[in-house]
Amino acid sequence: MNKLIITTCGTSILTNLNRGEPVLYANSNVKEINEITNQEDREKIQTIFNASKDKLNNADIEEAKKSSAELNGLFTYFKGLPAAGSLLYLLPTDTLLGKKAAELIGGYLEDKCGIRPIIIEQSDLQTKDFSLFQNALSELSEKLKTIYESYEHNYKIIYNLTGGFKSVNAFLQTLAQFFAHESFYLFESSKELMRIPRLPVQLTIKEELENNLKAIRKMDLGLQITKDEAKAISELLIIEIDGDYALSLWGNSLWDISQKEIYSAQLHDSPSDLVIFSGEFIRSIDDAKLTKGRICEINKKIDDLAKYAHTNGEYNPKSLDCKALAGKKIKESTHECDAWHDQDAKRIYFHKSGNKIILDRLDKALH
Repeated sequence: MNKLIITTCGTSILTNLNRGEPVLYANSNVKEINEITNQEDREKIQTIFNASKDKLNNADIEEAKKSSAELNGLFTYFKGLPAAGSLLYLLPTDTLLGKKAAELIGGYLEDKCGIRPIIIEQSDLQTKDFSLFQNALSELSEKLKTIYESYEHNYKIIYNLTGGFKSVNAFLQTLAQFFAHESFYLFESSKELMRIPRLPVQLTIKEELENNLKAIRKMDLGLQITKDEAKAISELLIIEIDGDYALSLWGNSLWDISQKEIYSAQLHDSPSDLVIFSGEFIRSIDDAKLTKGRICEINKKIDDLAKYAHTNGEYNPKSLDCKALAGKKIKESTHECDAWHDQDAKRIYFHKSGNKIILDRLDKALH
């Protein structure tokens, strides 16, 4: 099976090729070169970039391994150049030095083995601002999830955590348990890879989420939960801010990881008291004999409807399209929304009672 390797990128290639250059350390969190106000420092960093490119272009594989922790791990894993058919990703920090390091590594790989790596661009992946960093990690988990779901059947997905920064690698080591088949490190003093296989941790997390599903869904929708609901949830998954509760960074990431599987299993109870299932609605779902994918879509639409109800209709994206019925009526239903558009397009019909919406049935679209 071909390999897909995601390599975290630090700045070792710059610091190793330019030892003792304090200007690199002084500007480690700068995002763009024009943020460096000292002209001499700007010119010096640009000179370092150019010199590093020249040195690396003239380096053989063994010299490149000494210059870059990332290349060292990658070449050691393959016992040489990456095999033809490999798919390589580079994950740099959102900093000037991080992006330049990825550019240098990517150029070397393209030149030596004809594989142009894909750069995963993640804004705010830096350690200067912790709140931005947390948001960046949450967004990054979504991107890694998408990569995994797109390639898991045709590639062995591996995280190369030899380079990169500890704060990012620690997060990715956990994500590797869900979005990779294995991960590996190579310490500077060793020639042996430390390979870490996927461990059976998913079932415990899934059980925790399922046991507190209504509260988890409410927090994911930005709705408030009670103190009693919060007490039942692991501290790993939630944070408290001024008496209100929200999903933590790990809570968001682990929910993103598990949501599809949980939502595909069955029709779950509504996450909100403002969205009520009628008996006929439940029967229409049962009678439709939906696939797991369609069940997942229904659960997601119910989340959308909860947000629609809690915002008095202000939240109504095109994918939901809640609107009053026009023309032909269906029993007590006064409104409809999309369930899905493709194939046998279906609608969810409902009526309102005060600020609540009562779901009446899943049925075909009216013509």
